[in-house]
Amino acid sequence: MRNSKIATAVTGFAAATMMFAVPATAAAADTANVTGGPGKITVSAESDFPCWSAYALIDGELQKPLAQADNPEFVITDVAPGSHHVMVVLQVAEGEHCLINPHGIEAFNGQVEVTESNPILDLLDSASG
Repeated sequence: MRNSKIATAVTGFAAATMMFAVPATAAAADTANVTGGPGKITVSAESDFPCWSAYALIDGELQKPLAQADNPEFVITDVAPGSHHVMVVLQVAEGEHCLINPHGIEAFNGQVEVTESNPILDLLDSASG
């Protein structure tokens, strides 16, 4: 009987602790959209955290540039045609100087198809945008 009371108290304490711990991490919407195109992969990311940046790995290789709050989209060019494994990780933090609770969040992990690049269409795209 005594053990069941202790177990009930521990379970109740753990549940109360989780109630306070989960909303802080679950409140942020941390997402990344990844699309393949002709010779390129476009990554756009967003987070509700005040401080964040995103980076992408294509087939395990770290890519530049990075996305961040003031520039949430980047394009990786000169990507070979075919299926590529892409992972986007958001580095997030809180606080005035972005030093509170820094951590990484996997925002996308999947395959993206890249088509053959067409220099004429690329030229038209760059002239219109």
